[in-house]
Amino acid sequence: MSARKSIPIALAILLLCLNVALAGVAYPVPIGDSTVTVSYYSNGGEVVYSGDRFFNGTSPSAATALDDSPNIKVFQSANGFGRRLNVSLQYPEVLGEDETLIAHNFFKSDNYAEYFPGISSDDAITFRFEGIQFAEPVLVHEDTALFHVFWDVNQSRLLEHPYHHVHNVHTLTDPFRDTQRFFDADEFMMTPPHQVFGDLAGLLEISGSGTTELTVQATIPYTMLQHLDDMNLYVPKGLPAPHGFLEPFHFHFEYVVSPVPEPAALVLLSAGAMLVVFRRRPK
Repeated sequence: MSARKSIPIALAILLLCLNVALAGVAYPVPIGDSTVTVSYYSNGGEVVYSGDRFFNGTSPSAATALDDSPNIKVFQSANGFGRRLNVSLQYPEVLGEDETLIAHNFFKSDNYAEYFPGISSDDAITFRFEGIQFAEPVLVHEDTALFHVFWDVNQSRLLEHPYHHVHNVHTLTDPFRDTQRFFDADEFMMTPPHQVFGDLAGLLEISGSGTTELTVQATIPYTMLQHLDDMNLYVPKGLPAPHGFLEPFHFHFEYVVSPVPEPAALVLLSAGAMLVVFRRRPK
């Protein structure tokens, strides 16, 4: 057999080996719990709430009070909650079989009470999630990171100018991965736009990509909890609007992680690419 004829066979063997190397690769699942900390400054000084949460939540019913906070409930999830998960129901390709959607989810205990009593309108809230452990190293896909904010539709209807859509989305990067699919699934909208691309840059940091432990920190201006469609009009009494705009009842951070490719798989990919290049060289 000539060397030239043996190339396709060798390439097929390499691809078969690659499939074997990647076979059985499951999406990474966080081990145990991680620490959730929320802090901000009120009239009386710094306010800090902290507690540990597992990643087994799938719905708002899993949220429990954070520390002794009067109105902050939280749960965490792994492929159990999030906007990308919603989109994947129609377009499965937005979340790979070896990918995990991590979400840190917040809800109010009382939708008609303030989230952060005593906070000033020009202050920010710091969210920190640390000790997120995995059995194997993971890659963080920053182009999937977003901050989703959700208002009570019944409260919105009481406003002088009800919101066209009770969701806002802010992303870490621009471009954002699978943007078109998010539009196709009506998670993003053109008229009026209720998403902002790239405005989390400098506000959200995910560290530890390529290792077995992640730390996430976000410093969110309180004004980011104001709906993009809000026109600073009168808010009826009884609704949570300590600074003149309606507060949301829910928000969360989400992002995708996947396993770090095995060295053997990377070698096979490189070898396969070299064979293709060699095969295409002119005689």
